[in-house]
Parts: sequence; C-alpha cells; structure tokens
Amino acid sequence: MPNILAALAPVFLLILFGWGLRRGGWFGEAFWADVDRLVFYVLFPAYLVVRIAGADLAGLPLGPMGLGIAAGLFAMAALAFLLKPLSGLDGPGFGAAFQGCMRPNIYVGFAAAEALFGIEGGVLAAIVVAVGTPLVNVFAAIVLTLYGRDGSGGWSRIVSALARNPVILAIATGLAINFAGLGLPPVVDDMLAILARGTLAMALLSVGAGLHLKAAHRTGRTVLAVTALKLAGLPALTLAACLAFGAQGLPLTVAVMFASLPNSPTSYSMTRQLGGDHRMMAALITVQTLAAMATMPAVLLLMGWFAE
Repeated sequence: MPNILAALAPVFLLILFGWGLRRGGWFGEAFWADVDRLVFYVLFPAYLVVRIAGADLAGLPLGPMGLGIAAGLFAMAALAFLLKPLSGLDGPGFGAAFQGCMRPNIYVGFAAAEALFGIEGGVLAAIVVAVGTPLVNVFAAIVLTLYGRDGSGGWSRIVSALARNPVILAIATGLAINFAGLGLPPVVDDMLAILARGTLAMALLSVGAGLHLKAAHRTGRTVLAVTALKLAGLPALTLAACLAFGAQGLPLTVAVMFASLPNSPTSYSMTRQLGGDHRMMAALITVQTLAAMATMPAVLLLMGWFAE
C-alpha cells in the first residue's frame, strides 16, 4: 500500500496544483483552453506514438485483455439501462449518468500506469485506450442521441470526431510503425521524445484546472450512486470479464486500473453538445476525480492481493 500511495500521490497532487493555479488566478481562462488544445492535439499524440512505436508487443497477451475491457464496458452499459427505471432520471439526466458510468480520464490513467509500472504500463494503457475509446464514444452517442434534448446529428458528429480524434490516430500510427518494424527516424524520435516528456504534467495540471467544486456542492444521491458504479462497479465487471477471457498479470492489473479511473472532462463538452444534463456531468467529473484519490489505491491494493 505505501508503494501505491507513493506512486499515485504526485499524480493527484499535480491535479490539485492545477486547480490551485486556476483558483488563484495565475493564468486566465484562455490560457487553460490553450493548454487543453496543446495537450490533446500535440503533446499527448507525441507521447503515444513514442511509447507504442518502440514497444515490444510480441510477448503481451493483448487479446484476452482487450476482450475483457470490451466485455466490461458492454456489461456496464447493460446495467445502466437496467437501473434507469429505478433512477427517476429524465432523458438528459440519464445521458449524463450513462457517461458518468463509462468514460475514463485517460490522462490520469497514463500517469498512474507509468508511475506504477513504467514504460510497459504506459504501452498497456495505450492498448486499453485503443479498445475502450471508440466503444465509449459510440455508446455515448447512442444514449445522447436517444435521450438528449437535442441529439440530432449525434451519429454524424461522433463518427466525424472518431475519425479525427488525435488520440486514436496517434495509437494507430504507433501500432503501424511498430508492426512494420521500421522504427521512427532518429531525429523525429528524439523530437517526439522531448515533446512527450512534458505531456503528463501538463495534462494533469489541465485536469485540475477543469475541476468545478461549486458543481460538486450540489451533489445528490444520483451523483454518488453513479460515482460508485464508475469507481467500484466498472472495475469489478472488468475484472470478472478479463478473468473469464484469461487475462492475467500486468495486463489484467492495468485493465482494471483503467476501469477505476474518474470521468474525463471531455464528457462535459459532449454532454452539452448533444443535449444531456451538463450540470450533473460537471458534478460527476469533480466528485469522481476527488473520490478516486481514495478508491484507486484501494482497487490497486486489492489487485495486488489478488495477484498474490
């Protein structure tokens, strides 16, 4: 447990530092919007290409892990629909709650994976994202199109967004280079490596700057219930699914750790664009990020005992 806490503490301290910088007014709103764009479109894609292009994927049991991740997400989607009649939520509220059960903050995930498991953890995290990101976005598009106040055009928007998503494109590029056995040209490799070094720090500061504690003050039972489903229910479903498909060792641990991540700030913009309850989404993102400071170490500790 001390090793887990020591590895995760800097991750969450950087998030809190980002919140403090924004709260203290050190930088304007335009600065943080530019940081978000820089991380999403430049730094994080560079990080992914460098990590994946040079990784040794031959010995990793990626199939069982990928199948387990997908099955866990399908199981959570089914559970959300089963619980909908009991929730009393209207359509927009259900759209926000559904995303709250599913979408991970991949910046926190990559930072935690590298802090705990090194470069191999970062590579496995990229595989998790490659499997989970398209699924989560398609699920969200379906729900928000069906239940949002203005879901019109949801499919065209999401297909276009997936096709232009720099994270997905970077993962595809890294895998293509890796499988071709070409490697990156030395100068390009060095340039991307320099860019990659600042990625996770900038990403975590941006996550912290995006926290809205006022939204968290309005937290009700629904937000707490959805938070429990995301931070405890999804890891349990993912663990069961991965075991059923034969995943084990580090791939199993990374898959379950990603399932335990708090929600992503991108959920807010998608929820707002497609007519979901964006105020509930803001509360979910903030509450889950704060709660994950306790629940992620607990999940990883359980995984350590399980591995033993």
